[in-house]
Amino acid sequence: MRATVAGCYRVPVPCSPIRRNLYLGSAAMGGASPHIEVHPEPLMWIHEESIETTASPARVWELLANVEKWGDWNAGIERIELHGPFANGTQFTMQPPGQDPFISTLVDVRPNEGFVDETVVDGTRVLVDHQLVSLPSGHTKIVYRTEITGPDAAAFGPMVTSDFPDVLAALKRLAER
Repeated sequence: MRATVAGCYRVPVPCSPIRRNLYLGSAAMGGASPHIEVHPEPLMWIHEESIETTASPARVWELLANVEKWGDWNAGIERIELHGPFANGTQFTMQPPGQDPFISTLVDVRPNEGFVDETVVDGTRVLVDHQLVSLPSGHTKIVYRTEITGPDAAAFGPMVTSDFPDVLAALKRLAER
């Protein structure tokens, strides 16, 4: 499926299940119909990293849902605080080493399957979908899929995702202990 929505995309892009579900949910609740608008400059940046682990989805979920411990396997976190339960609508504050803290919101929490967090900075929206895929082998594929929209999407993309291979490798090691 391909879609464009004014203010969100400026070039036709594949519409992910997350974005489609979030959009369709808002449209079903009286949201405006999409206005098609095509521009030559892209405002969307997409990136995906994944790793396979022998750990079960439940084991990986246990680690993902324990936000205060993310720093144990993510060196890109100096400080983190969850402001409520690990559920839709809950915010957390995260501070990368040597940087200012920012606030993110859990927007699509699916126990033992994954979650999406959303961060908006100066008109640029970052969605990171953390997916847990059960494989026929009994293993789990951990996927981090990032969609960044807005005026600074191309600049934010590499900054947000550059450590994902290391983060996923560390999460795998911890999950397999």
